[in-house]
Amino acid sequence: MVDNVGSNARDHMSNERTFLSWIRTSTSMLTVGVAITQLFRLSKLINMGRSATSDANEDPSASDPSGFQEADAIIGRVMGIGFIVLAGILIVIGCTRYFLTQHHLLHGYYSASRSVIVLVTFAIIAMMVCLVAIVLKSFFVA
Repeated sequence: MVDNVGSNARDHMSNERTFLSWIRTSTSMLTVGVAITQLFRLSKLINMGRSATSDANEDPSASDPSGFQEADAIIGRVMGIGFIVLAGILIVIGCTRYFLTQHHLLHGYYSASRSVIVLVTFAIIAMMVCLVAIVLKSFFVA
């Protein structure tokens, strides 16, 4: 139990809310990873269905107006796995920061951690840029 002196209780509840924000962000990244993986899987299945109905001598990628290829499925799978791994990393970071901040609050000090925030931000931006590149590729490949 922690004595409620000054803003002690408020600080600890704020720490709990921040932890829940990390969990919420992690869950969002997990959802994005599963959605990307399923989207590219669905595109592959649709492409396979189209190629099964086309002539055996016809190029299956030529009949697909979206330009979907096997390489796109691999890229989609890698991107999906990347977001899922990022979700796991965010859970670990959130849990670590929660206990570290709690320790600091109990001892009367707190140090802000900018490096973790910058690292996570750049990782998410890099993955989003890759996704935009994949989507734009599908517009220009015909």
